[in-house]
Amino acid sequence: MLDLRIFFGVGGVAPHDTPAAHHWAQRLRWPMTAIALLALPALWLDLAPLAAGWHHLGRMLDALILLAFSAELLWMMRISR
Repeated sequence: MLDLRIFFGVGGVAPHDTPAAHHWAQRLRWPMTAIALLALPALWLDLAPLAAGWHHLGRMLDALILLAFSAELLWMMRISR
């Protein structure tokens, strides 16, 4: 039976996956949680007035979040079966 939590990626790595996938999922859990929490200040900074330098910092945080999640996706696709 398909577990929807695993299908949508919130349940971790599937039980039948490789040991390397389990290792990396455990290793990346907290750093990716921290990256996800950066979305809150990034949103706040994005909503700053355009003339402020803070708006640029918010855009940089958005790019960092996108790159981090893209890198995690590609890495986990490479080591999972």
